[in-house]
Amino acid sequence: MLLLLLDMTPMPSPSVNDQHTAINEMRDPLQVLPPELVGKIFQQWLQNELHPPSQFIYSQLPVILCSVSKSWRDFVYGYPLLWRHLVINATQGNVRNLRALENRMDRSQLLPLIMDISVGEHPDYDALHVIFLQCGRFHELTLGASDLSWWSKVPRGPFSLLTSFSVRTWMHPDLLLGQEGFNGIFATAPLLHHVKWHSPADPEPLCTKGSQLRSLDILAPRVPVMRILDVMKTCTNLRTVIIDVKTEDLMVMHPPREPITMGTLETLRLVGSKHLKYLFEGIRTPQLSSFSLRLARYDANLEPVFEALESFLVQCPMLQHLTLEEFIRDEEMLLRILDSHPRIKRLSVTASPCQKQLATDKLVKSLTFRTESSQKALLPLLEELTLSGGINVQDNVVMEMIQSRSSNLMGNNVHDEYQVHRSWTSRTAAIEQSSSLRYVNEAECG
Repeated sequence: MLLLLLDMTPMPSPSVNDQHTAINEMRDPLQVLPPELVGKIFQQWLQNELHPPSQFIYSQLPVILCSVSKSWRDFVYGYPLLWRHLVINATQGNVRNLRALENRMDRSQLLPLIMDISVGEHPDYDALHVIFLQCGRFHELTLGASDLSWWSKVPRGPFSLLTSFSVRTWMHPDLLLGQEGFNGIFATAPLLHHVKWHSPADPEPLCTKGSQLRSLDILAPRVPVMRILDVMKTCTNLRTVIIDVKTEDLMVMHPPREPITMGTLETLRLVGSKHLKYLFEGIRTPQLSSFSLRLARYDANLEPVFEALESFLVQCPMLQHLTLEEFIRDEEMLLRILDSHPRIKRLSVTASPCQKQLATDKLVKSLTFRTESSQKALLPLLEELTLSGGINVQDNVVMEMIQSRSSNLMGNNVHDEYQVHRSWTSRTAAIEQSSSLRYVNEAECG
């Protein structure tokens, strides 16, 4: 990447006698590019390599850059932004040199740290001690552990700079509630705004600083939906929520007496099954603009969930982006939802494997502008439409809908202004001009 940028740098054409000198100069981009640009390039490369799959092990980053030349080595060791990322396994036998670990953290100087720490069944307490002595500099923390029995044995101070905290724990069922140690993080992190809770543990610690959270991502097998509602009740200022719940606990029979109003929530993504009924009945989101719902497991009787879903969406008048994956009863239900949400700009609907007639001519015709009809088309602001599976729509009906929406805005015939790609598995129309509807995709899903 450096050499590519260097080739694009304007340079005077060398004479024959100067060619050897020019080639030597090109071998070290640090002599040509500004240090700030080189630093940003190195940072981008490091970011890419920190996310799997990477061709290097984490302990080689960013040290591997030093093997290129002495000038690169001097630059890397003198550029603290490259050392603020640390991915470390603090299980016994993985940290061989504590002094090297201390030096690595010191090279970031006083910059806030981005930490990814994993701890197995046998923690390395010496390494954890070195790491958490710097917890006041943690800016982002990802913590993966089988349990937190080691937590109380590791000295640590306040998490004064922490803004993002990700929890990844995996435990035996009998350790479901043994996570009180997390309270120490939430209680001492005044800047914490973003939390990922991927754990079967009780998310009760989130309540400690619930009001200051702006985004929440919960993947919590075995945690009852009502427990998650208890947590959300304390998180009054959330803007983005992602919930993936696969609990088998359906003993809860009643939602809260008063639904929780989440007046700042703009994005909600849900994955689950019939237990989501209690969530639909338990919250109100008047400012919700983006909603995504995916069925995690098929249940025989989803009718109560469908009713709760429709009632919930009625309370979301600002909805602009709607995604329903295998979580829609039939075409009539879909039409009712669309009729009550004229602001929708992006719509994606996926049929369940057993649905063969989820999208018919009736749905597509309802989206078609007709000048001779007094009935208004649904979703007048629609820009992207994706239908996957359960499609029984004639080609000419789709074409008429696309043409009507383009002509409605542009005032001309657009048969030649869009491209249609067809195969036995999918039909796609992507409109290349500045009309409201820009993209239509119909996928048969096999």
